[in-house]
Amino acid sequence: MAEHSREERDLPRWLIALLLGLHLCLGVLYSVIVPAWEAHDEWAHYKYAEYLARYRTLPAGDAPLTDLFGYDQSTQPPLYYILAAVPIALVNPTDNIAPVPNPYAAAGTGQTGVNMAVHDWEAERFPYRGTYLALHLARLISVLISTAGVWVVYRLARALFPREPAIIGLSTAIAAFLPQYLFIGAVVTNDILIAVLGALVIYYACLLIVEDITLPRLLGLGISLALALLTKYTALGLLPLVILALLVAFGRLLRRRALRHGLLALGVPLLSVPAVAGWWYLRNLRQYGYLVSRDADVLSQFWRTVSGAEPLPHVTLPQIGYAVWYGFQTFWVSFGWGNVGLPEQAYIPLAVLAGLALCSVTAYLFRRQTPNRLRAVILLLGFGCLSLGFLLFFRELMKGEPILRGRMMLPALPAISVLLALGWLWWWPARLQRTAAGVLGIGLLGFALILPFAVIAPAYAAPAEAKAPYLPPDAQPLAVRFGDLAELYAYQVGPATVPKGHAVGVTLYWKVLGTTSENYTLGVYALGAENQPYGQVLLYPGRGNYATSLWKPGTYFREVLWIPIESERPAPCLGRIAVTLFLDDPSLAHLPVTDASGTFLGYAAIFGRFKIAPEEPAAEPLQPAQARFSDEIALLGVELPAAAAPGARLEMLLRFQALRRPDADYILFVHLLDEQGQWVAGVDGPPLLGNYPTGIWDAGEIIVEPRTIALPARLPAGRYRIGVGWYHPDTMQRLRVTDAQGRPLPDDTWPAGTLEVQSIGQQVFLPLILQQ
Repeated sequence: MAEHSREERDLPRWLIALLLGLHLCLGVLYSVIVPAWEAHDEWAHYKYAEYLARYRTLPAGDAPLTDLFGYDQSTQPPLYYILAAVPIALVNPTDNIAPVPNPYAAAGTGQTGVNMAVHDWEAERFPYRGTYLALHLARLISVLISTAGVWVVYRLARALFPREPAIIGLSTAIAAFLPQYLFIGAVVTNDILIAVLGALVIYYACLLIVEDITLPRLLGLGISLALALLTKYTALGLLPLVILALLVAFGRLLRRRALRHGLLALGVPLLSVPAVAGWWYLRNLRQYGYLVSRDADVLSQFWRTVSGAEPLPHVTLPQIGYAVWYGFQTFWVSFGWGNVGLPEQAYIPLAVLAGLALCSVTAYLFRRQTPNRLRAVILLLGFGCLSLGFLLFFRELMKGEPILRGRMMLPALPAISVLLALGWLWWWPARLQRTAAGVLGIGLLGFALILPFAVIAPAYAAPAEAKAPYLPPDAQPLAVRFGDLAELYAYQVGPATVPKGHAVGVTLYWKVLGTTSENYTLGVYALGAENQPYGQVLLYPGRGNYATSLWKPGTYFREVLWIPIESERPAPCLGRIAVTLFLDDPSLAHLPVTDASGTFLGYAAIFGRFKIAPEEPAAEPLQPAQARFSDEIALLGVELPAAAAPGARLEMLLRFQALRRPDADYILFVHLLDEQGQWVAGVDGPPLLGNYPTGIWDAGEIIVEPRTIALPARLPAGRYRIGVGWYHPDTMQRLRVTDAQGRPLPDDTWPAGTLEVQSIGQQVFLPLILQQ
């Protein structure tokens, strides 16, 4: 493939301009919709650029520019930040705005919020001012850089397939409309510049194989690599591709008996890299003692591993599989700090399409009609992707996280775009290729256009505010106040039964009463037996998007949460919900909770009820009963001693089975009666110390209830009877009792057995098990 002729079927200029214009518009759209600081390390990247704009010098690197969010970028190579500093210097912000971190955004479940910062939408909205204006202008620099990257992909596709306008167009469209590339190109990060410079490196490397080897192309390769090394150290992952391309070019020249030109082909790029970027690495060597200013230990370990001095860190096939899958997902769609994306299953169609393209490209390599040079460049592109991916995976592996981050694979975007377009199109008949390319391109455009509105904006949206309360029919009124800040006026809890390991849903209905400058943490707890926490969610309200410092008096909103129930806790038992508002700082100051009359209730509102069931609850078949209490509860048996001494503790076990779900939370009584039927001792109370009321028993469920009666110290010796029954706590009405034959019993009391009270010297304990 020599220089292109006019007979080549290139894309129409209007179509190229359209693709570039659409990418530019989408980039601006993404930059506007993505809230400030909601991209990985954007605050730290911005602070680096702001430092350059303000002080006109590189940071010393001995002290971080920021410690917010736990990241600092002041030791990064400076090229991107120099470009981003230009618009920041024009604004020269003096408002000293700093984001307020959301400490719960990294919880991983999503319901505690994906926003890493608390957003004051009034301050952040257009027209931008101060720091926010500087940020958005710096983002526009990223958008322009990303647009240049689309142009590079177009040039590469045109160089490789000069007579295939469909492949050229689709390659360009993939780069223009890839959601991850649009996102990275819409925020302040050096990832976008390294992506574009990496694209230039791949472009010039491929030209050395498929076209004439010229001095401008050799210089272009060397300077592109040097600028990439002045942008981010991940550019080192491009070195194997560059070395391979230079060796191929050297071999081509040797075959022409042009040794001098071959040495020149090797020397020009290799000399241009230190000429352009050497100053930075010498500075690092003087200042840090290493050529690189960050990740020096990782790079050292990498070279020791590659050289064979140390073995490759242990990694399993499942880890590699997960890393590849995670890298694939985050290469296509991963917003925010890597915590906003698509549902897992949504990536499967993309994976199928990518797999088809890979198989198709493999078949293309084995076609007889495929030119050897084109076959070589395809292998080079694949090698470049693998070498970059290996270095990036090794970097994360050495940091203890064996994953592949898709955004860091963007320098390989030209290779991936061209290979996908080739795989999807080459096997189509020539007359249908343009149609297929158009359909795929329009589909990618629609995909990229819908994501800001369907995924990004909803992730950071505050809950809908209202000026009047709205309650669905099943909401339960509550009316408790948290200081003078808010009223929790209603709630919903469900489902009625929650197995361990699952989650209970809680909807809170809030009315804002006052304002505060503090950001209180909302704590929502699922309480189980003995009011112990069985699960909790801590967050800023509104899933992190409506912190209390943003609340407006007189507004109403609701919060929907799911509280996971720990599987190690004992069950079944009664579940309740507790809600608190507190400062998550050393003071742990809680807002006091009062009812509608102003009575102090404590520092938590406790309400609702649900059943916490075993992980695999199973109703047992109805068993023969000694007695039935109404048509709700059956008594299966009683275990108690045959004899006891005065002052002893009479311990017994009662086995009940629910015939259906009881109508109320009944009180169980176990009484010791004398021979005249008079009460001597006993205990009344809900089953299982109130932890498992009858109102949540399920039909067929068997409950073993331990009871203890303290016998009076002066209890006369003699024979006593044990009476068992249930009654309603409000009406004191006892449940009707019938025996096994259905005959009613007097006093609605079941005679569970007899007890012989003896003197201490005569005490004998004999287990008596009463069964049918």
